[in-house]
Amino acid sequence: MERHLAHRQSHISREHNIRDVVMFSMMKPGSSSAQFMNKASLFYDKFLDELYPYDRTKHVDTYVRHSWNKPSNTILSHMEKDGLKFIHPDQPRTFTPYEAALIQSFPPDYVFSGGRNAQYRQIGNAVPPLLARSIGEAILELLENMDR
Repeated sequence: MERHLAHRQSHISREHNIRDVVMFSMMKPGSSSAQFMNKASLFYDKFLDELYPYDRTKHVDTYVRHSWNKPSNTILSHMEKDGLKFIHPDQPRTFTPYEAALIQSFPPDYVFSGGRNAQYRQIGNAVPPLLARSIGEAILELLENMDR
């Protein structure tokens, strides 16, 4: 039963306040808050610039809306706190744990334990499986060549 519950939770995005939903909706895929606040950027948006709620001396690139045709940002365990650097390309929400795990190269049927925040933490702290495999293969090849 707990495995089933954890699997269901992995497909649910966190809730967002109305300000963030509006900002997510208005951001263009592949853009960030650093761009929509920069008057010299093609992504500059006066409304979003004025709506931005954080101290600009400490938080510039807070919001990142991903794109289908660009690489993802590195998935971080900070996603357990907020997912503002991981906004879905088409929908006004952040990634679900399931989506974050797929980006990290976990198999679609992999199940993380615990609630949603615990899942984000596990995904963000993990070495992506395909990266781990590549590192392991490189080490193995090195060891095999040492024997020669």
